[in-house]
Amino acid sequence: MAEQDPVEDLVARACANDRHALQELLERFRPRLAQQVRARMGAQVRSSIEIDDIVQETFLKAIQHIDRLTWQGEEAFASWLGCIAEH
Repeated sequence: MAEQDPVEDLVARACANDRHALQELLERFRPRLAQQVRARMGAQVRSSIEIDDIVQETFLKAIQHIDRLTWQGEEAFASWLGCIAEH
Protein backbone atom coordinates (compact mmCIF):
# COMPACT_ATOMS: atom_id res chain seq x y z
CA MET A 1 0.00 0.00 0.00
CA ALA A 2 1.33 3.42 -0.94
CA GLU A 3 2.08 5.86 1.83
CA GLN A 4 -0.37 8.75 2.05
CA ASP A 5 0.79 12.33 1.71
CA PRO A 6 0.45 14.38 4.90
CA VAL A 7 -2.71 16.48 4.98
CA GLU A 8 -0.65 19.67 5.32
CA ASP A 9 1.15 18.88 2.06
CA LEU A 10 -2.14 18.16 0.29
CA VAL A 11 -3.60 21.46 1.49
CA ALA A 12 -0.53 23.39 0.32
CA ARG A 13 -0.66 21.72 -3.08
CA ALA A 14 -4.44 22.20 -3.34
CA CYS A 15 -4.00 25.91 -2.56
CA ALA A 16 -1.52 26.02 -5.45
CA ASN A 17 -4.20 24.63 -7.83
CA ASP A 18 -3.06 20.99 -7.79
CA ARG A 19 -6.33 19.25 -8.70
CA HIS A 20 -5.02 15.77 -7.82
CA ALA A 21 -4.06 16.94 -4.32
CA LEU A 22 -7.44 18.62 -3.89
CA GLN A 23 -9.28 15.48 -4.96
CA GLU A 24 -7.22 13.29 -2.63
CA LEU A 25 -7.71 15.72 0.24
CA LEU A 26 -11.48 15.87 -0.14
CA GLU A 27 -11.84 12.12 -0.58
CA ARG A 28 -9.79 11.56 2.56
CA PHE A 29 -12.15 13.80 4.55
CA ARG A 30 -15.41 12.63 2.90
CA PRO A 31 -16.27 9.92 5.48
CA ARG A 32 -15.54 12.22 8.41
CA LEU A 33 -17.57 15.07 6.93
CA ALA A 34 -20.49 12.77 6.08
CA GLN A 35 -20.50 11.49 9.66
CA GLN A 36 -20.44 15.04 10.99
CA VAL A 37 -23.31 16.09 8.71
CA ARG A 38 -25.33 13.00 9.66
CA ALA A 39 -24.86 13.77 13.37
CA ARG A 40 -26.04 17.38 12.93
CA MET A 41 -29.13 16.59 10.83
CA GLY A 42 -32.38 15.61 12.45
CA ALA A 43 -34.41 12.68 11.14
CA GLN A 44 -36.93 14.98 9.48
CA VAL A 45 -34.23 16.83 7.55
CA ARG A 46 -32.51 13.55 6.60
CA SER A 47 -35.78 12.36 5.07
CA SER A 48 -35.82 15.27 2.62
CA ILE A 49 -32.12 16.04 2.02
CA GLU A 50 -29.41 13.54 1.14
CA ILE A 51 -26.23 13.66 3.20
CA ASP A 52 -24.18 13.23 0.02
CA ASP A 53 -25.81 16.36 -1.42
CA ILE A 54 -24.62 18.41 1.53
CA VAL A 55 -21.15 16.88 1.31
CA GLN A 56 -20.98 17.71 -2.41
CA GLU A 57 -22.13 21.30 -1.81
CA THR A 58 -19.57 21.61 0.97
CA PHE A 59 -16.81 20.38 -1.32
CA LEU A 60 -17.87 22.83 -4.03
CA LYS A 61 -17.59 25.73 -1.58
CA ALA A 62 -14.28 24.39 -0.26
CA ILE A 63 -12.88 24.22 -3.80
CA GLN A 64 -13.97 27.80 -4.43
CA HIS A 65 -12.26 29.07 -1.27
CA ILE A 66 -9.30 26.73 -0.75
CA ASP A 67 -6.89 29.46 -1.85
CA ARG A 68 -7.93 31.54 1.20
CA LEU A 69 -7.25 28.75 3.68
CA THR A 70 -4.40 29.20 6.14
CA TRP A 71 -3.06 25.90 7.47
CA GLN A 72 -3.68 25.58 11.20
CA GLY A 73 -3.64 21.81 11.53
CA GLU A 74 -5.67 18.82 10.46
CA GLU A 75 -8.39 19.35 13.08
CA ALA A 76 -8.77 22.97 11.99
CA PHE A 77 -9.16 21.82 8.38
CA ALA A 78 -11.86 19.34 9.39
CA SER A 79 -13.57 22.11 11.37
CA TRP A 80 -13.36 24.42 8.35
CA LEU A 81 -15.17 21.83 6.24
CA GLY A 82 -17.72 21.36 9.03
CA CYS A 83 -18.39 25.10 9.18
CA ILE A 84 -18.96 25.21 5.44
CA ALA A 85 -21.40 22.31 5.72
CA GLU A 86 -23.19 23.99 8.62
CA HIS A 87 -23.83 27.11 6.59
